[in-house]
Amino acid sequence: MADRNAPSYVKLTKDQAPLQEIRIDPGNDNQQPSQVPQTNQPTSVEMAAQTNQSNPTETAAQPIEPEVSRRNWISYFQYKPERDSANDVRNALLVVTALIAAATFQVGCNPPGGVWQETQTVEGKTNYAGKAIMASNGRAFTVFIFCNTFAFNSSVLVIIYLVYQFPFYLLTWMALCGLTFTYAFSVTALLPPEKSSDDKYLIMASVLPWMLSIVQELIKKCRARAAR
Repeated sequence: MADRNAPSYVKLTKDQAPLQEIRIDPGNDNQQPSQVPQTNQPTSVEMAAQTNQSNPTETAAQPIEPEVSRRNWISYFQYKPERDSANDVRNALLVVTALIAAATFQVGCNPPGGVWQETQTVEGKTNYAGKAIMASNGRAFTVFIFCNTFAFNSSVLVIIYLVYQFPFYLLTWMALCGLTFTYAFSVTALLPPEKSSDDKYLIMASVLPWMLSIVQELIKKCRARAAR
């Protein structure tokens, strides 16, 4: 049986304050409640802060890229093996070369100025229907065809390297070969009879990227042997 004169304890809380223990003796009416000092208990915020301090790896901040100044922005965007993965480099090259191939193919099949709509003779010079109007500018058209063909075949060559050993790479190679022949026949069909000798420049521009690639590989092998 519980003693009525035994002191009782009451715990009060107010506004999230630390708990206070008040001791009341029922046998003494004039007794003032005495507060028993309580030890400071850590709050939930303090416990979370201590947990984060004990586990620094969990709250580690993401590395912040250094601020790019005007002097080093060129080197910042250059290829760096320790930062750029092979997959990212391949994707970037595929996007760039595909854009170059599409632009040069379109310009080769539809040259600036368009084509003559009908055969007509102006000042003793015959303009044939379906031939490039720009061809009447002489050397400018020859330089244009050479540079455009060189850019087209260079981009196709890079794409061939990048898709090697990928799924359906043989079909991709066949499609690129068909695209190359289509470009060559289209440009040839745009040449007027007096510019038929420009075919040799078209062939040179088509073969030159392959020759440069082979020479580059031979230089690399020679340097590797010399380093041994």
